Amino acid sequence: MKLKTWISGMVLALATPLAMAEGTGLYGALDIGQSDIKDACNTVAAGQSCSKTSTATRLALGYQFSPMFAGELALLNGAKSTFTGTGLTAEKKADFQLALMGTFPMANQLSLLGKFGFTHSKNTYNEVVGLNVNNREGSGLTLVLGAGVQYDINPQMAVRAQYETQGIDSDEAMITPLPNEGKTNLSILSAGVVYRF
Repeated sequence: MKLKTWISGMVLALATPLAMAEGTGLYGALDIGQSDIKDACNTVAAGQSCSKTSTATRLALGYQFSPMFAGELALLNGAKSTFTGTGLTAEKKADFQLALMGTFPMANQLSLLGKFGFTHSKNTYNEVVGLNVNNREGSGLTLVLGAGVQYDINPQMAVRAQYETQGIDSDEAMITPLPNEGKTNLSILSAGVVYRF
């Protein structure tokens, strides 16, 4: 009997902090949207066409360490620009994001989102000239800022929409030449689902 009482007491002692920490814990997220590389098509010549938008996907794992703040690690893929008529393709691959996420309740289950963090990206640049293919790679670390809204469907699931932007330069994005000393911005508008474990 004493053993059962001791076990019950231990379970209650461990469960109490978890109950008090409601709104915290691990979560996963999947976002899908559209990326846009500003100024990527400013140098299009006659007879050429350019696309500076593409589908972007983000797979994220986060930890909500308080009801208002979370840390999020994400794999982002999809930023791409293509020049038709030159055989040139510039693509950002394997972007890893580490960000602080802020959740600010508004009304009922609706909240505003804020994002501040960094993105480390690996980029490729491919150009077909005749029968030759020129390949080049680069990488960079940039600041990312974002804002959005989130709606909690239930305690486990939520949907969210975000807009974020990060600075890139011509060497990192593999796009040349660019105005403003080769600097431009990558923006992403996305919508996704969040699942709390």
